[in-house]
Amino acid sequence: MQQCTAIKTKNIVKYPLNVSWSQKENLVVDYVAISSAYGAKLFDDKGDPAFNKGDGVTALQLMVDLLNKYKCVDPAALTQSGSGAVRDALSSGQAVYGYLWGIPLISLNDPAKSKLAGQFKVALAPKGNGPNASPATVAGPEAFVISAGSKNKDAAWQWLQYFAGPKGSTYLFLHDGEPAGWKSVIADPQVAAKLKDAGGDIMAQQQLTAVNRPSLPYYSDWSAAAQLEIQNALVGKKSVQQALDDLATATSALKAKFTPQ
Repeated sequence: MQQCTAIKTKNIVKYPLNVSWSQKENLVVDYVAISSAYGAKLFDDKGDPAFNKGDGVTALQLMVDLLNKYKCVDPAALTQSGSGAVRDALSSGQAVYGYLWGIPLISLNDPAKSKLAGQFKVALAPKGNGPNASPATVAGPEAFVISAGSKNKDAAWQWLQYFAGPKGSTYLFLHDGEPAGWKSVIADPQVAAKLKDAGGDIMAQQQLTAVNRPSLPYYSDWSAAAQLEIQNALVGKKSVQQALDDLATATSALKAKFTPQ
C-alpha cells in the first residue's frame, strides 16, 4: 500500500496494482491469499466459519481500502476475470504489481509479448503483521480428464498425450510459462535454464507458503456465496463486517444442508 501510494504520488501510473476481482473464482483466490498472509484461519476446528473475525476481516478491509480509499487498484478489476487482463496491464506499463499464476516472467519478459520486456521480476507475496503472518500464495492444481460419456476416448487420449505429455508440457512452459508436472521436463537443461531466469528460486520459496482454498464438500456453493459477499463489500453495498457475517450465515446453512444427519 505504501509503495502504491508513492507510485501514484509520482504519477508513474494511475493504478499500480492490477487484479481480477469480478464475481468469479479469482476473487476468492485473492481473498484466501491475502487473509492467509495475515495468518487468518477461515474455519475453526469444527468446520464453522471464522473468517468474519480478526484477520479475515482485516484482509477484506485491506482489499476494500486498496480499491476505494487509496485507489491503488483499477476499478476495472471489478469486471476483470482471470490472469490475462492482469498480465496485459503489466506488460503494457499500465500497472506495476499483479498476482499471476504459473511462471509469469516468461511472457512478461518476452519482447514479442511485452512492451516492457526485461524489466519485470518476481517476488514473494507480501505478508501481513502478527505472529502467524506469512507471504502466502494459493495452490491451484488442475487435471485433464476424459468424460465417461465421451464417444471419442481414444482420440481424446491422443490429444491429451500431445498437449499435456512431456513434449507438449515443454513447449507450453518455454512459450507461455505454464508449470510442468513432469520431472523429465523440469530436468530438461533448456527448461531448467529458463526457469532460473524466470525467478525459479523465488518461486520455489513461495511454494513453501502455499495454502489451499477451503476443503469443503460444498465448495462450489460456498465459493459462489463468497464471491457475492466479497464483491458486495468491494462495491460498497455492505460493510466489510456485514458482508462477512452474511457469508458466515450462508456458510452455516450450507454446512447444515450437506452434513449427514
